[in-house]
Amino acid sequence: MPAGLVAVNAPRLCSFLVLLPAACWAAVPTFQHDVLPLMEKRCIACHGAAQPVAAGLDLRTLTGVMAGGAGGAVVVPGNPDGSRLWTMVRDAKMPMGSAPLSDEEKQLLREWIEKGQFPTPEQAQAERRSAKIDDKAREWWSFKKPVKPTVPVVRNASKVRTEIDAFVEQKLEEKRWTLGPEAGKRTLVRRVYFDLLGLPPTPEQVSEFLADSKPDAYARLIDRLLASPHYGERWGRHWLDVAGYSDSIGNSTDEVRTLAWRYRDYVIGSLNQDKPYNEFLLEQFAGDQLVNYDADSKPKPEDIEKLTATGFLRVAPDYGDQQAIYQVDKYYDALQATVETSLKAVMGLQLACARCHDHKFDPILQEDYYKLTAAFQPALDPEKWIPATAFSYGTWPSRHMLNVEPDQREAWIAAIKEEYSQVRRQRGAVNAAFAKIRKQGGAGNADDSADAANDSEIEKLYPDLAKRAAALRGHEEAYEKLDAQRIWGLWDVSKNPSPTRILIRGNYLAPGDAVSPGIPAVLDNPRRPFRFPEPRPDWRHTGRRLALAQWLTEPGHPLTARVIVNRVWQYHFGEGIVRTPDDFGSQGVSSSTDGASNGFTNRSCCRRRTGSLPRKIRVSWRRIPRTSSCGASRRYASMRKKSAMRFSRSAGNWIRSFTDSRLPSRKARMDNTWWTRPRKGRIGAASTC
Repeated sequence: MPAGLVAVNAPRLCSFLVLLPAACWAAVPTFQHDVLPLMEKRCIACHGAAQPVAAGLDLRTLTGVMAGGAGGAVVVPGNPDGSRLWTMVRDAKMPMGSAPLSDEEKQLLREWIEKGQFPTPEQAQAERRSAKIDDKAREWWSFKKPVKPTVPVVRNASKVRTEIDAFVEQKLEEKRWTLGPEAGKRTLVRRVYFDLLGLPPTPEQVSEFLADSKPDAYARLIDRLLASPHYGERWGRHWLDVAGYSDSIGNSTDEVRTLAWRYRDYVIGSLNQDKPYNEFLLEQFAGDQLVNYDADSKPKPEDIEKLTATGFLRVAPDYGDQQAIYQVDKYYDALQATVETSLKAVMGLQLACARCHDHKFDPILQEDYYKLTAAFQPALDPEKWIPATAFSYGTWPSRHMLNVEPDQREAWIAAIKEEYSQVRRQRGAVNAAFAKIRKQGGAGNADDSADAANDSEIEKLYPDLAKRAAALRGHEEAYEKLDAQRIWGLWDVSKNPSPTRILIRGNYLAPGDAVSPGIPAVLDNPRRPFRFPEPRPDWRHTGRRLALAQWLTEPGHPLTARVIVNRVWQYHFGEGIVRTPDDFGSQGVSSSTDGASNGFTNRSCCRRRTGSLPRKIRVSWRRIPRTSSCGASRRYASMRKKSAMRFSRSAGNWIRSFTDSRLPSRKARMDNTWWTRPRKGRIGAASTC
């Protein structure tokens, strides 16, 4: 450029710069150099350094600021008056318990919000996810794929009958424990009966076992008890406890779930049928999607069992029909309880902590919680809600599958509504009449008095009441017959569910961003993320719960096999390998013998039935360990109980790790021949030393 041109323009440029206001020269505040030092001085003591972080708001990083807290976003770029961070400071509500910010500090914060540079919400979320879901988080022991461990070499190799024994013996040797003498056959047969059936053996059964001198007498006893129908009744209760099963709805009405028993019987039957565990889960999470259920058609007979299995997703408390107004919150409660209970049963994680905010201790994002919720929402859609108890309030459609031909449904609906109405109306009047007569006869508390006349005696004396009671029984029988044509299960009410949104602080009145169905980021493969399928035209469902169940039952899933093995171990021995069976996260008790469970799960978690004999678990409980320290009896009680596992080496179903388990701890409490007062250094649960 010519020198003359510079000489001509330079004075003009200088004049222009002189006229610019001083504010233009001032640099726009940045978070790193200007705002963060202020935060460290006045805010981070509560919002960063404290654990847990106050209000879930971490102000130590720009990512944390943009992520917001339990109440949602705190900064709206370019809009100070719409930013809670500024309004709380402006109104001297923050910092709490200390002097307000100075005018200069306030001006700095306001100017930063108004003019500063900020990441987009997507960038902030990505940074937030990478900060919480890092390599260290993925290395948590229960988040890693189970691998077959190296079987330890022990000094007392003669005591090792299986690989599991080697792990247990290794721990015993570390504590200088030894196995005590084997229990006698009389004690052993009692333990096995109590453990597998919950019932004591008869004298004849005890004598038969004592007289059997064959080497496989114990194994044949186990097989015989496993074939008993009482086995499923005994062990089914454990899964029902985990699932949250109850015969009534709870709440103030405590209405009876008249068909819930069918799901209970499904669980019992599955155990007695030796159903593989992966099939057991697939049917319960998505039995309707496995058979492509059509709500407008009568189910096929062969599909009834799988539809009944989805009762697993109906056992959570559901009070959506219990109010005339303000019910929407109950819809969300039922949806969230179903998500949390079912997944905790299988994954052993406290997902409920992420309903309102990122999990405080585990690498589970709030976004993860609602991605999982999206898998269930097509069936329990708050915006397309179907009542759970259809006839309490005369509503239809109901969340029940009708085992009735389509052209007969209108008549069936009218009939069951009428019978239900008659039962409710007449039952109260008839019961009141019986109570009045009993009271007139001198019974102090109508029904509880031992001297009160029973219904049959009263009906003989009062013919009119007898007719009314007979009419009531007729309506009850008619209602029960109609009611039996329903299936208590769950299905997708729409292939186009409403969007699943992250609820700010878990409040359905404060919906945030929409999310797609997904799995927790810490359990996903970042190189090949898990994707839920788009519904096919021939599907009558979204396929979301089926995809979730298939992910849960993948052979390499890090949690599913571990959790059920741990539950079985707990039900046998009173304490799991992981002593917090519902929490395999950082706040639970880490496993000291995960190698043993890994060896267990790798052989047993199969995707389909192989045709070979089911895997047999041989729990002998014939010996208890010795120690020279009596005080160790309490501290190492679980190790004592894990001392004598025997496993056959036959390949087979995963479900046997569920069904073929023994629960000596339950039985032991009833068998006074097991626990003995400690003497000469012997361990006993009744120790008072």
